Amino acid sequence: MVNNISTLIQNSGIALLTIYIPIGIYIFSGNNSVLDKKIIVKHVVRGEIMFLGVVLIFLPLFFLTLDSSILIKIIIYILIFSGFVLLTWRLLSCYKWIIKDNKQDIRLEFISKKDLDKPTLFESWKHVWNIEDLNIKEESDFFNKFIKVIDSYLPKNTITDLDVVLKLLDYFNSNIEKRNLSYIMNNEDNFKIILEWHMLVWERSYHYLTLEEVVSNLWFKYSEVLRIINSIINKLTKKILFNSFSYFFFQTLEDHITKYKELEKIKKNKRYLYLENFNILTILFENIENSSSPYVIWDYFPTQWKVTKNNYNNNQFTKIVFDRYLSWAKERIYENKENIYDKELDNTTYNLFPEVDPSVFSDIIFFLIKPWSNNRIKDFLETDKFFGHTGRIYSAFIEDEKEFETNHADYHQQTINQTIELVCTIFTSKIFLKIDEFISETEKLEGLYDKNENLESKRKNLLTIFKKIKEYLDQKDFKKEN
Repeated sequence: MVNNISTLIQNSGIALLTIYIPIGIYIFSGNNSVLDKKIIVKHVVRGEIMFLGVVLIFLPLFFLTLDSSILIKIIIYILIFSGFVLLTWRLLSCYKWIIKDNKQDIRLEFISKKDLDKPTLFESWKHVWNIEDLNIKEESDFFNKFIKVIDSYLPKNTITDLDVVLKLLDYFNSNIEKRNLSYIMNNEDNFKIILEWHMLVWERSYHYLTLEEVVSNLWFKYSEVLRIINSIINKLTKKILFNSFSYFFFQTLEDHITKYKELEKIKKNKRYLYLENFNILTILFENIENSSSPYVIWDYFPTQWKVTKNNYNNNQFTKIVFDRYLSWAKERIYENKENIYDKELDNTTYNLFPEVDPSVFSDIIFFLIKPWSNNRIKDFLETDKFFGHTGRIYSAFIEDEKEFETNHADYHQQTINQTIELVCTIFTSKIFLKIDEFISETEKLEGLYDKNENLESKRKNLLTIFKKIKEYLDQKDFKKEN
């Protein structure tokens, strides 16, 4: 009787294993992706469970033929039954994988498992972000799981966990050009999360930097993560400019910057301000003009970030915007040896400084940051300026022509006055210390350009600007204030 039962169990086990052969051939010979192969091995087939099932079925058979007590035989049958349950469970898992057309939920379940070994975790996410033909829902589902994975490692504050975060973010960053970013910008919470990562990593990086004894290993690792997140934000910014998500982008970014405008770290006399770590401004300056809708984007560009006298005096981030602009403009002016019209610099200057006269302001900018020569005034006058040519349009519903012309002249004078006020606010030390010298040198060139009407007109305009600056500085008594 026992031998017959043993034979039945043995034959049933072999039959069950035989079913696995065609299923295994079908699964592993299919055109499966790297991720799907990982899922099949680690999640669907589960070789360790299959092996345990085989052991539980066949190993107890050797003890079943022995003269054992009823209790022992009951335990043996329970073990054998457990083996059949395990093999059947994995067989049903394979069947489910085969018949399921949309395997996305299985993929999502797999990559979000907390017990995934690191090599499998890295290889799986590397494959996910390398896929080019994901639809919007798949992109969104993967990104939501990705957020949870990053959030599970980032707070742990260890080198090992930061290495995981660094690798996973780098996979996403390296393949961001392949991503359809609708799932990020259509849900502003997703972009907020990336910005919150940026803040958290910056705060920890500079926390370890500003300690009395710098914790160099953690500071360096957080700095590496911060570099990757900055790169992600920069690439997102560039892609957004060529899509239709600029409103949500600027709104979310403005809220984030307002929220953390006071965040800083101090060590001795050195002050580190969080807002200074954003590198997107140069990306914006270089790409808005060539974007899908530059006028719309400048309209969405936060008003509080634009450089006016009021904003500059009351908004720390406006000062940062201006500093970034100045560094960017200086680099473009230095590199433009042929004095070729610079469309990006021209339009950025026009839109970023909404209250100034573009021609007068660009004259001052060009004069102050152009490389110095033996005769700065003469060199400036004889060099063609390659930006600041776009004037501001004045419009009003006035029927009387003379009244319109008067109002237009008043508006023009107002923008010039605002230009002088802003220049004296942001360039105080550079202007008032040498303004008398600038005026004197310009006056000495009188008569040099009598035969060149354009250059003489340019000299007179520059002299007028310098005198207006001196007049404003004298009225405000800047020298005493500074």
